[in-house]
Amino acid sequence: MKKTKKERFVRTPVNFQFELTTTEQDIEDLVSKAISGGIGDWAVITKATRVKATNRDKMDRPDRNSQSLCPPYTLPMEVINIDSGKEYIVTKEMLLCALRETLIDFPYALDTERGYNLDVGKLTSEDLDEIIQLAVFGKMQYRFI
Repeated sequence: MKKTKKERFVRTPVNFQFELTTTEQDIEDLVSKAISGGIGDWAVITKATRVKATNRDKMDRPDRNSQSLCPPYTLPMEVINIDSGKEYIVTKEMLLCALRETLIDFPYALDTERGYNLDVGKLTSEDLDEIIQLAVFGKMQYRFI
């Protein structure tokens, strides 16, 4: 009896749960990267909160990537939809919710050596666009061009 393709594989549902660890630095890096690298052509980031760096911050963050923008940006930030002209304010809670929903699309951005930490440096422009769209609309509304 010859096996068909269907019979070669056994599909077993697997569910797992983990806690994503994000730091304020991760949020700052994500927002700064979205501002410097841009998001899709559906919107413009018009305002973001600048982080005031102090000597204490520099001592607390020896691992800060030297490629990060100085000063870094954080939330809240304002995004304007180019098509409608409507303004949206993205908060930290909205961004974290979007990360939770989109992380399955970019598992390569997880640093699993020390737990489940977000490695913002591995996020692409498309990833950032998806995160921001979900934070703004709750779903993907536009494709990344």
